[in-house]
Amino acid sequence: MEITIHARHAGLAEDFSETVKSKLKTMDRFNVAIERIEVEVLHEQNPRQGKESHRVILTSWSWSALAR
Repeated sequence: MEITIHARHAGLAEDFSETVKSKLKTMDRFNVAIERIEVEVLHEQNPRQGKESHRVILTSWSWSALAR
């Protein structure tokens, strides 16, 4: 499984990629073979956003999804 991490307007901690990889390893329990996962971290710079200023988007691809 290939894991790609992108960050827009956000600084990521050094251990963030290791945490993401360990959490995404639990996806192996599903019957679908996931080939690639993209993790995108967005930071809204508007201070009024407060707790909603960060957003994480996960996108996954599998061969069965690409074949359709």
